[in-house]
Amino acid sequence: TATGYISKILKERNCHVTGIEINPEWANEAAKYVDRMIVGNINDLDFKKEFVNEKFDVILLCDTLEHLKDPVDLLEKFHFLLNDNGYLVCSMYNISYAPIRLRFLNGEFLYESTGILDETHYHFYTLDSVLLMLDRSNLRMTELQRIKQEFHLYHRTDLKHTSFSDDLISSVLADPESQTFQFVFKAKPMTLVNVNTREYLINNFPK
Repeated sequence: TATGYISKILKERNCHVTGIEINPEWANEAAKYVDRMIVGNINDLDFKKEFVNEKFDVILLCDTLEHLKDPVDLLEKFHFLLNDNGYLVCSMYNISYAPIRLRFLNGEFLYESTGILDETHYHFYTLDSVLLMLDRSNLRMTELQRIKQEFHLYHRTDLKHTSFSDDLISSVLADPESQTFQFVFKAKPMTLVNVNTREYLINNFPK
């Protein structure tokens, strides 16, 4: 839940909210916006003991999976918590965002306190790797929204623009995904049985 800024919006829309938060101070702040607060590490929770006879319409994971050593293990645990028509809503950063690509080309990989290169991230994702992770978890992406941030090289003080030719910049930006900062998607329990992941991506979520 972090400090509850999203939980507050959900409660204002008459949702019943159960929150999980590892930081006790944040959990205390968020508790006012949830019906039930669980303080602990989501990796260590015994879901079957914690959620006896409970089912959920939606499980919300905002910028969470990148922080987990084994996100597939967690995603598999969510299956029994969802109602028959239940689904996950997740947001995840896109490691192929243009400024990150250019930093790599410049030989740079420096962790930061927040954002795509957050120092607490165990994993980094493109849309392909998100789909493969979901497939391993017996989940299928059913809806996708790309959060885009238009890229202008000369507005970026963190990039040494003289290192890059105009042709190189044009080549990077030719991929529409390069201006996708974050993916927000809906996923349901089902698999990509006999469907090539790349083909599924192209056919269902064109750039």
